[in-house]
This record gives sequence, structure tokens and C-alpha cells, in this order.
Amino acid sequence: LFNDTSGSTINEVRAFCYDQKRDLLLIGNKMSTLCIMSKDGKRMDLSSDSKGRPLGRIYGITMDRAGNYWVSSKGSGVTVITPQGGGEYAFSSYVHSDEDPNTLSSDNAYCTIEDKSGNIWIATYNGGVNLLMKQKDGSFQLKHKDNGLNYPKDFYQKVRTLTLDKEDHVWAGTTDGLLMMSCHDGHFEVEEVKIARSEERFSRNAETD
Repeated sequence: LFNDTSGSTINEVRAFCYDQKRDLLLIGNKMSTLCIMSKDGKRMDLSSDSKGRPLGRIYGITMDRAGNYWVSSKGSGVTVITPQGGGEYAFSSYVHSDEDPNTLSSDNAYCTIEDKSGNIWIATYNGGVNLLMKQKDGSFQLKHKDNGLNYPKDFYQKVRTLTLDKEDHVWAGTTDGLLMMSCHDGHFEVEEVKIARSEERFSRNAETD
């Protein structure tokens, strides 16, 4: 994918995403490079946003229903890339600031997922799950454990993966086990999921907000 003989991690791919509508393949590596490839062989490599801010070590790429690319990274939070046509892109980002609790809880983001209501869920390592609640005007309100979201504060902080089930529950895989969450009309719910090995069944402890 990348010409390199130095033994670096430039060819270590951690994330990719196929944009079916535009027929593009997006590939992210650990060296802060996002490669956007079309089937006719055209290619664009991005390593920073329009302000020169590095994309970070890319661990996740997803596309929302509006066609925006959400790039999750280790070290640089989440970068949202919006295709403008003609090979041009607009950038916005969600990053952490110690001075502002309404920013991302951690810049180590592993993946994002969109639920049926248009909310965006962000898995962070050491910051738990962050939730971008979709507002009526199309904007987002960022919520997490440090600014009012009823998410566990002492456990389930290291989140590596998220998935969405058919009932619009978001499942989070963490180093402390599984969580099942949902958010409808601004109402957030979270449940701890326990698996009893002997009986092979789920048990759930619910918390609501």
C-alpha cells in the first residue's frame, strides 16, 4: 500500500471503510495517513486536516447516513471529513481540552457508530463512551461521564469497540466487560451485561438518565 523499507508501521492498517455511494475505499494506518482510493486508480493521501492538525494514529473509520467520514484516532480524537465534490474535503474535529468539560473526554478514540436517531457514539480509551446527541436543528450536543451523562465513572473506561443491534441498542466492548446503551429523545440508558458461564445466559443491571 505504501512504499517503505524502514520497518515502520506505515503499512500497518487498523481501519478501512467502503463508501458505496461514491465508490471509494478509505484506508487508515498507524502513521496518521488516510488513503482515499477510487476504482479508476486515483488516490489521495491525507495526513492532516485543513488547519494542519495531524489525523493521529487511525483506529476507526465509519460513514454516517449523510455521507460524512468519521475518523477515530489514537492521540487526535475524532476528525469528521465531509466530501465537497471535485476531490475537496471540509474538516471538523472533536478533541479533548482539560479546561473544557464539554469537549471529548479522551483524545484516544477507537471507533464511532451512528444509531437510528442520528446520534453518534464514540468509543474512547480511558474516557469511556462519549455520546453526540443529535439535536432538532441537526447540531450535536456532546455528553460523557464528566459533563452529566449517567455513564459509569470508575469502570468501563477503556472502550475498544461498538456495535448496533436491530433494536437500536449500542453495545460497547470494554476491558471491564460489556455495556448495552440507548438514547431516545435525549433519554440515555445504560445496562451492565453479565454472562453466567455455567448457565450461558445474560443478566443485566440497568441505569437510566
